[in-house]
Amino acid sequence: DDVDMGNLVGVPLIAKFKTKGTKGAPEYKYFIVAPSGLNNYKNDGPGAFDAAAPGALFLLSLDKAPTEKWRLGVNYYKFKMPIQDASMQNGLSSPAFVVGSDGAVRFVYAGDLQGNLWRLDFTGSAPWSNALLSQLLFTAMDANDVRQPITVQPKVVFAPGGGNLLLFGTGKLVEYSDTAPGNFRTQSFYGIYDSAQDGDRVSGRSQLAMRTLKKITFNGADALAVSGADFSYGASGKKKKGWYFDFLESDKTGERSVTSPMSAYGSLFFNSLIPGGDPCVAGGGRTYVLDVLTGLSSNDQASGFLSEVGFMSAPVLLE
Repeated sequence: DDVDMGNLVGVPLIAKFKTKGTKGAPEYKYFIVAPSGLNNYKNDGPGAFDAAAPGALFLLSLDKAPTEKWRLGVNYYKFKMPIQDASMQNGLSSPAFVVGSDGAVRFVYAGDLQGNLWRLDFTGSAPWSNALLSQLLFTAMDANDVRQPITVQPKVVFAPGGGNLLLFGTGKLVEYSDTAPGNFRTQSFYGIYDSAQDGDRVSGRSQLAMRTLKKITFNGADALAVSGADFSYGASGKKKKGWYFDFLESDKTGERSVTSPMSAYGSLFFNSLIPGGDPCVAGGGRTYVLDVLTGLSSNDQASGFLSEVGFMSAPVLLE
């Protein structure tokens, strides 16, 4: 009954963390890793509540005896992300991990409903006092500086020359009002470069390479062409800290990203959702296959094919 725990809508994850370490052999423990979820600031549960509760990440020890009580800093840990806009809904989404050669988590990335992408550093030992240093990596905003919610689990791949590339789309489908055309807003997909250096964050779209979408017909199918200039990754000079594109006319169609992306063999796969009156008719979303590092169509092929089966879930790779 931690006051900062809300309604969990994602799948909890199990991961290995280093708890002790610099002298002698390191020690490891396994934890359930869960975000605070939605509505953790609402008065809808037992006990006290915090109307200004921030998003939080929980590590729950798997070796706690059933009769042992939960004790903060002993058998569970909590890391809070400060609210960036007190007037907006907030809620932390499912996290993604970067692990070291020992299989232990080094970095955790997670987005929230206010469009913030957070990085937590677990390269040290428990209680990981440095976990929240340089924590805000990027805030997703459209061209009019309107925040874009992140409800998917980011996909992490290694970036050229070191660091990580975070891949995620924006948008949400949580409440009935999300399907109302009057509430449609521009949503986007991002590839955000993290050099993993303290103090290095992406300040805005000007530091990203823009990609544009154009509707085409490809082999008789409704598809999109994705175009954009070449660039090099880096945190200085004329180099870019990633790439992005806006879903085509998403402020009118309601297109958004609410299922997690997948990567394999240098390609990025994800499905978007386009709300409609009947989820069983054709349409309902698009299937994208892009080069994971450039954000462009793989092998100069078309992408963004309109679904022929209605709404689609996250893609699954069959090898």
